[in-house]
Amino acid sequence: MRFNSITLLVILSFCPFSLLAERWQVQDLSIARENGVLRIMVDTLKMPFFESSVKNINYRCQSSVKFYPVHHCKKGVITATVDGKNYHYGISGWVDLSQQHWNLTLVNDQKNIFIHTNSVQKDTIEITLKDLNFKELSKTLPIKLDLNGELSAIINAQITLDFSQELKVTTNYQLSSVNYEGNVGDYVLAEAEIVGTLFVVQTNEGFSINNSSAFNQGEALLQDVYLLFDDYPVAIKNQFNINNELKIFDIKVNISSKEEVFVEFKSPDVNFSTIYINFLIKDVQTLYQGFLSSYFEILGVEGLEVIGQAQGSITIGKQGISGLNLNLTELFMAIESKKINVNDLNAQIQWQKDGEKLLSSFQWDELLLAGMPIQSSKLNLYTQGQQLWVEEKTSIPLFDGSLLINKLVLDKIFEAEISIDFSGEVKPISIALITEKMGWPSMTGSLSGLIPGMKKVGHTITFEGVLDIDVFDGQMLVENLSIERLFGIAPVVAGDIIFHNLNLQQITSTYDFGEITGLIKGYVKGLRITNWKADRLNAHIESVKTKGVKQTISQRAIDNISSIGGIQGALSRSFLRFFDYFRYKKIGIGCKLRNSICHMSGINDKNETYTLVQGSGIPSINIIGIRQFIDWEVFIDRLLNAGY
Repeated sequence: MRFNSITLLVILSFCPFSLLAERWQVQDLSIARENGVLRIMVDTLKMPFFESSVKNINYRCQSSVKFYPVHHCKKGVITATVDGKNYHYGISGWVDLSQQHWNLTLVNDQKNIFIHTNSVQKDTIEITLKDLNFKELSKTLPIKLDLNGELSAIINAQITLDFSQELKVTTNYQLSSVNYEGNVGDYVLAEAEIVGTLFVVQTNEGFSINNSSAFNQGEALLQDVYLLFDDYPVAIKNQFNINNELKIFDIKVNISSKEEVFVEFKSPDVNFSTIYINFLIKDVQTLYQGFLSSYFEILGVEGLEVIGQAQGSITIGKQGISGLNLNLTELFMAIESKKINVNDLNAQIQWQKDGEKLLSSFQWDELLLAGMPIQSSKLNLYTQGQQLWVEEKTSIPLFDGSLLINKLVLDKIFEAEISIDFSGEVKPISIALITEKMGWPSMTGSLSGLIPGMKKVGHTITFEGVLDIDVFDGQMLVENLSIERLFGIAPVVAGDIIFHNLNLQQITSTYDFGEITGLIKGYVKGLRITNWKADRLNAHIESVKTKGVKQTISQRAIDNISSIGGIQGALSRSFLRFFDYFRYKKIGIGCKLRNSICHMSGINDKNETYTLVQGSGIPSINIIGIRQFIDWEVFIDRLLNAGY
């Protein structure tokens, strides 16, 4: 409202003083003619709606010295000082003091600010800005702005000030070539175009302000969020009030994009003691691609596909989020790199920081987590403050079996050191299905067992006690198991594994490696898997002679075991190639992995050789390894692929 002062001064100067005495204060008004020039001077002018005084006002007109009853001026000049700054405007038009009619136009020296007033609309002032450089704004108008950064723009605007009753300001504006960079570089706006309307109304309490703007071109960086307005234009509507003490209250901000994303922010005061957020997302894909993709990519999530709808509300207090209500409808989401996929997810999520426990429910048609398929199911859970717990005895279908959740309680769910108390049981799952879905070599048998307590601290999940798993007709015990960054960048799995009486025929029967019968025992100690590839371990397996259990090995298996020890095609060069199977007395193989190199071992290690297979019966065959060190990738390739 400050930029109307010079025009109002001219009207004041030519109107009867008595008409304005109640609303205006003028000190030292003088009118004089000097050398054919009319001059009007005012020492100080105060206006009820303008906080600063206008000083050293000087009007002069060279084209006319007539003052009463009608004054015409084609090339007038008016100067004044506001808050220590000097302003200079040209003025043209006429004033009829006897009839109290006028028509006046002011223009700055650069011819890009025009101020017009007339007696037909005597309570209105029109201001036009044409291609005004924002950096020149403070030089030509008494406006103070603290932007916490560097801003440049070209301004075109039509401003109407209405003083008929309460003050009303209406502005239609277009800002082009808008560039802004915050002082610390976390907020950037580049080559943007903003079109909008600003409406200000004076009230008994202060002012009511409404602004609507559309960002149709350019791009922006808001900390970790990147926006491209060319593809995803953004419309913003602001509403707030300012009281007579210049405090802002009743703030409301509406943001929308492409008629698909609608978000409303409300707060009772400028300190944002409480923020209420309501949102309606008709297309989650628009929300993700237009607003969230850059942030998720920073977190390491790439190639996310998402379709569906979302609606809900969030309440934020001084201590953070205090309430959440979210409804997801027909949501599809896929992250191929993370082997995550969810189809037709419908969910109602409720949470509040204080108060009674609330029920949330999830229902899906298909779900894939880290490659594990979870069939159509429903999950109910409860929340209360920092706690979350799943309904007891919840059964989640996994592959052709299930996971029975006996207990799952999470505490401190919004802190880094989240506490997890979990126990459950895996009902028999076909290993053939697991290996197929995970893209591993095909195996037979089933997987079942008890899962002890589990905890998560920071990015690390640790399992208490021993994982007892029934697999391949034997038993596998997993100790000291921990998982870091399971769904993050470069996940790490560590632990120790001990196994007893695993059925070799089940393990090898579907391998191209070759069939082996019998039972084995062994261990994998100090196991560390980084980004799903082993980089450290100390492993050893050996056969277990058991009454009534045959111990045989196929010719193909012998050739492949031989290749592991550094001998290729051993049988093909002898008469033994005519035998399909051989009996063995003992099998043993070990690997100590460090720096991608496997230090090999077997049975009865001697000097630089080791026995992998000790034969039995006729014909008897022994396999002796001669290579003590082998590249890990080569070792795995020879172990799992029938290439030799």
